[in-house]
Amino acid sequence: MQNFISPICINPDVHNILADESSNDMRERNKLLVEVCSSFNLKVMDIANNKLEVHLVTAENHLNAGYIWSSRTGNGDMIYFYSNPLVSKQKGSANSSADTRDSKKIATLIANIRKHGEIPTEEGLSNTYKAGLRSAFRSIGERYGHDHFEIDDSLALIATKVVLGIDKDIIDSNIESLKACYNKYVNKLNAVKQLESHKERFAKGATFIGVMSDNHNLKYTKTYYLIGEASFDMNKDEVTIHGGVKRYSTLADTSVAADAMIIRTYLDGKTSRSDKENELGMNRNDEFHHEIDVAQGYNNYRELFALIPNHHE
Repeated sequence: MQNFISPICINPDVHNILADESSNDMRERNKLLVEVCSSFNLKVMDIANNKLEVHLVTAENHLNAGYIWSSRTGNGDMIYFYSNPLVSKQKGSANSSADTRDSKKIATLIANIRKHGEIPTEEGLSNTYKAGLRSAFRSIGERYGHDHFEIDDSLALIATKVVLGIDKDIIDSNIESLKACYNKYVNKLNAVKQLESHKERFAKGATFIGVMSDNHNLKYTKTYYLIGEASFDMNKDEVTIHGGVKRYSTLADTSVAADAMIIRTYLDGKTSRSDKENELGMNRNDEFHHEIDVAQGYNNYRELFALIPNHHE
């Protein structure tokens, strides 16, 4: 089995761990590994510290393609598991959660993945990033809300009395307060219009940086990064990803290295909005940073996306 594992391992340290087939359970895990990788053109990126769960990626751009593992039930039956971002069952089974397929036979497990359209292709996996990217595009303008007029109850009553002719003299002593209220509305309206202009500019096309983390306690991988291109249809609320998405272990020496440094420097000065655990310094929220012309958004606690517009002000 070792001869089959070597070509599919990206990290030689992981290969050395998988080469240990001293127990039957390890041999069964490796049988599953080889079959899944050969069936779906995947490679091995990492392994969990417990040496049971193996992290798989696509062969070309190393996108996250999930995890395989095997374990025995209480009565000694071997169960094979595969979880990837495309797996979505209506509910969990006796042996696995809703995001995992399982079977007592490897061939049946692979057939079920095919049957349910859960083959981890690069296009399919890239589509799972759209929810986080949509949040980033939408974040531009959310801070200001809608262009509605706000007035407190006392001023509203005064304005009503004047309009209805009940007390026209009351306007003289409250004119400055009413002007201030209206000016506040006009300023907000202008801010909303400006942000709509920014959103339209971003929507035409942006480079995105994905900050991805893992919850499987992997031995070598903590945070990694994705780089790609996307646009946003504001009318349909739809994200389109253009071209391939590529994975990097660091942003240094990538096409966005300078942008990443600018983002990190900016956020380092805003400690409440900074996360030192990733190279962008971004925490997980939806926000538009007008000062550096960058938007960010997230879908879950493992994925965060930053947008850098291709069309500048």
